[in-house]
Formats: sequence, C-alpha cells, structure tokens
Amino acid sequence: QSYTHMLVSMKKMIALETKTSILRNFLHHTQSFGNKYVLSLNRPSLLNSCEPLFIQGWKQLRYVDPENLRHSDRAWEVRFLNEGALDVGGPFSESLTQFCQDLFSEDLGLFTPCPNKVSGMGYNQDKWIPSSARDPESLQKFEFVGTLIGVAIRTNHCLDFPF
Repeated sequence: QSYTHMLVSMKKMIALETKTSILRNFLHHTQSFGNKYVLSLNRPSLLNSCEPLFIQGWKQLRYVDPENLRHSDRAWEVRFLNEGALDVGGPFSESLTQFCQDLFSEDLGLFTPCPNKVSGMGYNQDKWIPSSARDPESLQKFEFVGTLIGVAIRTNHCLDFPF
C-alpha cells in the first residue's frame, strides 16, 4: 500500500495539528523560487468595457506550468493597467478577490444559483452550484478554479466561494 493510502485510511486517528504539519511541510518542499509570472489585468470602468478579470486571468494563466505558481507569498505578480499600484501583495490579493466575485455571476455561466435561491425559499439561498456546462472551454475554466483554490491554500488566502 502507498503512503498516501495509509494516511487516508488513518485520517480519523491523526490529530489535526499533525495533518497541518504534514501539509505545510509538503507545501514548503514543493514551492517555486523562480521568477513570478506578471499578470496584466484591465479593470472595467465607466470609460472602458472589458472582459471580467477572471476571464483575463484565465486566458493569461491557463498555459503557465502549475509548478511556476507554487510560490508561498504570491503565485503571480499583478499589474493593473492604467493604475499605478506596485504589487507587494495588495494587487495579488485584489486579483483573487475579484476572480471570486466574477466566478459567481450568472454572466460567466460556470456556477448557477442553488435551487433555494431560484425559488426564494429555504436555507442557503446565497449558495451556488457548478453549472452543467461540459464544453472544453468551460472545463478549462473549472480547472482554473482548482488552480485558484490551490494558490489560496499555498498563499494562505481565504477565498469567498459560496458553495
């Protein structure tokens, strides 16, 4: 049996502190130290109408080797076009926040409001569920959502995913 299989079968017997330590150790030993990818994002404004930031980020990052996103502080650097911000952490955090906001809009079509929200009855009316979109482009976008979750874990960012 593999080491992973043994850990999974004993998960109820291993203390949370031990699990966290194993995860942190793994993340430390697999982190990247090379140059960060520079993500150029153009925020929509009254003067310009552009794609949602999630789509802009997905288009730029979908072909980046995931190993290059394994930095412990920021997975990429962000440059907001027509803005003077230097990325020392704030623009990166803002990009993650905006990606999440864009994800849960009906315009993007990746997630759909849960049935309770649609009917206006019951609990969890603020929750969303994955859409039934299965075309190749949507599947690539769902894969990018997984990348965002991995980046958030690695960089200790809390994402607002209303699942």
